[in-house]
Amino acid sequence: MVVPRRLDNSFQLSLLSSDGVEYKGIQDFNTWGFEIDSMQCCSQSAFSTDGSKYFRNGPESLLVLDFDRCTGQLSNPLRLDWDSLPFGGAGVATSPNSRFLYLTSGGTVQQYDLWASDLSASMQVVAVYDGTLAPYPANFFLMMLGPNGKIYIITTYDNRVLHVIHSPDSLGLACNVEQHAIELPARTSYFIPNFANYRLGPLDPPCDTTNGVGTAEPEERPISLQIAPNPTSGFTEVYLSPHQGCSLAVYNMYGQVMSAQTIAPESSKIPLELGQAAAGLYWVVLTDGKGKILGSAKVLVLD
Repeated sequence: MVVPRRLDNSFQLSLLSSDGVEYKGIQDFNTWGFEIDSMQCCSQSAFSTDGSKYFRNGPESLLVLDFDRCTGQLSNPLRLDWDSLPFGGAGVATSPNSRFLYLTSGGTVQQYDLWASDLSASMQVVAVYDGTLAPYPANFFLMMLGPNGKIYIITTYDNRVLHVIHSPDSLGLACNVEQHAIELPARTSYFIPNFANYRLGPLDPPCDTTNGVGTAEPEERPISLQIAPNPTSGFTEVYLSPHQGCSLAVYNMYGQVMSAQTIAPESSKIPLELGQAAAGLYWVVLTDGKGKILGSAKVLVLD
């Protein structure tokens, strides 16, 4: 557990295990040559989905750090000041495949490509606040990646809605930000529930930091599957999270196989030609070598 101290360049570190909480001391960053934002109000911290990076989105800058899950140590700091980036930030979350970083800035949602050589230059605005009142301005604030692979965004005001990023593993506008997508039964603001990442699994090697939680082999884990464009008039692409190889099949509404192919390990973008298919709804299904379903999604083919 990493807890930033409020008014200095240091973090409190603790290890949570089946035996309880073990305090690991303070990691001091005064030697870095810059100050960490005091975070008096009102921003967010998050780990990447694969547990390798830590992000602290402060009122003046974005801090990106490598995280060692075995030791709890943070290293290789990258600070991007908001005067050198297009927008100041508040919320922060990463995509299920740990490639895309999302930041909110009140009126916008920005996507950054963590695989790019220049992080700031990779920025794309993927949503601009549409002016909706629910009953107050339903802008963008804190974010959280849910267990279903979608990112949920709360507002800063006392509203009844949540925004949703439906396909956060997809580049640019294909990530599909739907504003005020969910109507809540009561008003809420500022704080969003935390979803623990129980699917992280152990590091092998050098250590298992999860004490047996989520230790399924990689090929047994669900594969995130996104399709864009969707609907499509024929050609579309299937975007996959990291995997150990699988089979991809397209089924029509009668359960008939329209096409099938084998997907090489770690292939992340698969072209799919549906131009010969009749207009209608189809299912794209991923299976392993034993026929076990690893993921599925629907695609709508238009005339």
